[in-house]
Amino acid sequence: MENLLRFLAKASSFLLFVFLQTVALLLLVSHNNYQQSIALSSANTITGNMYATIQSFTEYFHLQTTNMLLAEENTALQNENNILHQQLMKQNLSSINQDTVALFTYISAKVINSSVNKQQNYITLNKGSKDGIKPDMGVINSQGVVGIVSAVSKNFAVVMPIINPRIKISCRIAKNDYYGSLLWEGRSPFFANLKEIPEHVELETGDSIITSGFSSIFPEGIPVGTVEEVNTSKYDNFHDIKIRLNVNFQTITYVNVINFNQKTELNNLETQQLQ
Repeated sequence: MENLLRFLAKASSFLLFVFLQTVALLLLVSHNNYQQSIALSSANTITGNMYATIQSFTEYFHLQTTNMLLAEENTALQNENNILHQQLMKQNLSSINQDTVALFTYISAKVINSSVNKQQNYITLNKGSKDGIKPDMGVINSQGVVGIVSAVSKNFAVVMPIINPRIKISCRIAKNDYYGSLLWEGRSPFFANLKEIPEHVELETGDSIITSGFSSIFPEGIPVGTVEEVNTSKYDNFHDIKIRLNVNFQTITYVNVINFNQKTELNNLETQQLQ
């Protein structure tokens, strides 16, 4: 208490000055319309900035939910577009017996764990068998091909991305339809190699590489990457093509899992031919 009284005694002049300044400002503002308008404008500016800051924080914390809703909405639109496409095909080819359901439908999922710097990279999704996800389903996002589902539990799924040397994707060059196999050689997560392209095929930097459609995993035409570098092997008659991948695996968040609705029928037919 004694220390407080000492402080008040020492600061009495300053506190009196602050008090008198405050009274003077209040009198000035209350009896002068011009100063009153300036004071109100300043108060509104300060309050507005505070509200804007609070709103920014609120929007940031709601951003994750917003992104999830946008991903699910995009997936729903993609499914609707596929159904519409199939219906148009049926109208144009009415003499052929076609199903009205889309060949491919999509399941939206969120990445909850992933790796990019290992030899055997994997991605974990927050959806599993209860959501319709099964092994050997293709996985894509808005940028292009991500990988293939390798294991599924009730609530989760593990994806083997194309930056895993155990996976091979059938791809083709968009401009000339030559196709080969995309392989990752365990180096940068930004690049892979396209094999089995004959050396007489003309290629340029920037040429688009897309899925070939030669499987029941990926539809035809999904972006994979672009040609970064072309080298001719000394030991065979094929190019060694370095591909810059479209998908940035370091920032991947939401994906679509592809369900080929006629996969069982196709696999059974192909199995019969092999027997």
